[in-house]
Formats: sequence, structure tokens, C-alpha cells
Amino acid sequence: MERWFEGIDVGLVAEHGLFYRHPQAVGQLQGLTQGPQGPMQDADGWTCLVEHTDPQWRETVLPLFQHYTERTPGSFIEEKEVDLTWHYRNTDPEFGLWQANELKINLERVLSHWPLTIVNGNKTVEVRPSQVDKAYALRAIIGNLAGAQLDFVMSIGDGRGDENVFAFLNTELKATQELITCTVGRKSTQAKYFLPNVDSVLAILSKLADSS
Repeated sequence: MERWFEGIDVGLVAEHGLFYRHPQAVGQLQGLTQGPQGPMQDADGWTCLVEHTDPQWRETVLPLFQHYTERTPGSFIEEKEVDLTWHYRNTDPEFGLWQANELKINLERVLSHWPLTIVNGNKTVEVRPSQVDKAYALRAIIGNLAGAQLDFVMSIGDGRGDENVFAFLNTELKATQELITCTVGRKSTQAKYFLPNVDSVLAILSKLADSS
């Protein structure tokens, strides 16, 4: 992400909200407060919202992921700092989905005593700490900006994880002068608006960039 946005002063959020970094213009504000539960910040300005993770759960999950990877041609494992993801985008569609559903059932059985969330994503099965999601990160970021006047907030997303963000914004920031929550594609959602496709999202962002 740092390479993609190099030279552009924007805030970044990674791994479903586990890590975030303010843009420099915000990071230099006087009185910037810490987020919830005293998150840790590294030398590059990245804040981690999970102070301690027990590595033993990875020792349980990784062999199971490897088992399904060996038996599902085209699948692969992605290891991040605090979560693990099994990808099956490049597999046979029906067989990949079958394997993903079976994997999730097995994960739920062996991880029932761990504070973890198992998520069926877009051709993925992901295991991550339960206490953090996108809305949790957003709450921390807004908490850092305590006292700041937010005059425009727009959130656009198309995944299940975005619904918590929409619900949080619609409840906690409903007094914001301009608040837009928008999903991509018509569906049951907490968002107030929808756009038909990604091209429409890009068009909106281009207009915003041109007018700023």
C-alpha cells in the first residue's frame, strides 16, 4: 500500500482495520489522541489495534489450510501479520466453493475456543482476531480526531465487512453535515445509497478529485 500511494498524503487502513496510518497532515495535528485500548504505533506511523495475539492459533490453522491447498489445484495461502487467508479464486468454481465450505466447517470446530472470526469472503476463507473489523478501526480513527469538525464523510464498499461501517456511520455520525454511505450493487444493506458497479465508483471519485 505504501508503494501504491507513495507521494500522496492519504490515510491508509490495512488488513480489515487491524492497522491504520493517518495522513501526515492529520498526524501532525496538535492534541491527536490515542485510540481505544492503547494501540501500538511503530516508527512509520502505523497503529496496530491488537496489542497481543496468541500465535498458537496459527499453528492450528496453517496445517489445515495446507491440507486443503494440496487437495485443491489453484488455491493458495496468504499469510499476513495477524491473519491467515485461503484463496480459491483460481480453482474450479464448484469444487473450490465445496472445499471452502468444508474448510470453514472444520475451522469452526477446531477454533471454537479461540477469540477468532472466520470469514467467507470473495473466493477466500479468512481467519482473523475477532475484536477488530473496519468499523472498529474507524471508531479508533475518529477517536483520534476528537474535537475535529467533520463536514463531509463518504463510505463506499461492496463486502459484508462494510455493513458494520455503514451502521456505525449512520448511527454515530448522523449529525455530520454531509454523510454518504453507499454500497456497490443493489442489495439489502445498511447503506443509504447504491452505485451499480465499480465504474460508477471511479466516476464519482474522479469528479470529487476534479472539484477539490
